[in-house]
Amino acid sequence: MPPRPPGRPREVDTTRVARAAVDLFAERGYEAVSMGDVATAAGISRRSLFNHFPTKADLLWSGHEFYVDRLRHHLAQPHGRSADLAAVLSSAFARAFEDLGEDGLALAQARLRVVATHPDTAAAGYVVIAASRAAVLDFLRTRVPDELTCRCVAGGVAGAVYEAALWWAAGDAPDPGHAVRIAVAGLSLRGEEFTQPPVA
Repeated sequence: MPPRPPGRPREVDTTRVARAAVDLFAERGYEAVSMGDVATAAGISRRSLFNHFPTKADLLWSGHEFYVDRLRHHLAQPHGRSADLAAVLSSAFARAFEDLGEDGLALAQARLRVVATHPDTAAAGYVVIAASRAAVLDFLRTRVPDELTCRCVAGGVAGAVYEAALWWAAGDAPDPGHAVRIAVAGLSLRGEEFTQPPVA
C-alpha cells in the first residue's frame, strides 16, 4: 500500500499565541521567558512558533494589519475639503483603536506595557509605525500639494500616536483616543506657547 499522505498541519491562532506570550511576559518578566516557554504555554511546537514569530519581540507586534486597515478605512471616509486635518487624523486613529474591541485593546495595552519597560523591543515595532505613516501619507497626498510637507507631517503624526499609545498603556490616559487627540494637537503648538513656565 502507498504511504498515507501526511495530515495537514494544525492551523495556528496567532492572536492566542501572542496573548499567551504577553501573559508570560507580564507574569515572569520579558527576559525570563524563552520561546520554548511560549510554545509550551500556547500548546504548539517550537517549529510552529518560529514559523509565525521569528523573534520574541515579534510576539509583541503581530496582528497590526487589522489596526492599519481600519485606520485606512476611516481616513478614506468623506471629509470636507475644509475639514481640520488634525481633527480628521485624530478621529481616524482613535476609531481604529476602538475597532480593536475590548479584548484587542486589552492585549494592545499589555503589549505596550512590556515594550515601555524593554526599549530593545521597540525596534521590531517600527513596522507598525511605518505602516501608520504610509496610511497617513497616502491620505495627505490627496489634500496637501507639497510632498515634503506630507512626509514630515505623516512621520510626525505616526510618531506622536505611538508615544500616545505608550502613554495610554502606562495608565496616564483613560483611553487611547484621548491620548491620540492630545498628541496630535501637540504637533501644532506654536513657539509662544512655550514662553511661560509649566504649571506646577
